Amino acid sequence: MIVTIDWVNWSTACAMKTNNQPLGRYEYAVLLEHIRTNGIKFSGYKHQSNDFNTVPVVNGVPLTCSLRGWGGVIADAYRIKDSSAYCAWAWDAPKGEVEVLPKGKVNEGNKISS
Repeated sequence: MIVTIDWVNWSTACAMKTNNQPLGRYEYAVLLEHIRTNGIKFSGYKHQSNDFNTVPVVNGVPLTCSLRGWGGVIADAYRIKDSSAYCAWAWDAPKGEVEVLPKGKVNEGNKISS
């Protein structure tokens, strides 16, 4: 099965959303591998921003999450098993960590290219 992953900003993702169709296990696993392989890691705050392309669109379905929900995605991607691991990336990057946004979808200033 082919899985396509694109990245858009929050308002674009919300406009695309026609239902709350969840990702299947396979698609979610591919997304986690994509995040891990590309070193992508950023906070739930940036995930919900209109200034960055930080909402994954998997096979045409945007994955819009709460702040904690996105923290959980990052924890899953990096296999962090602590029971409160989702909190580490929910609001901001953990101390000493650098946020890495998806490549190729943002300009040098990390703002959406027009």
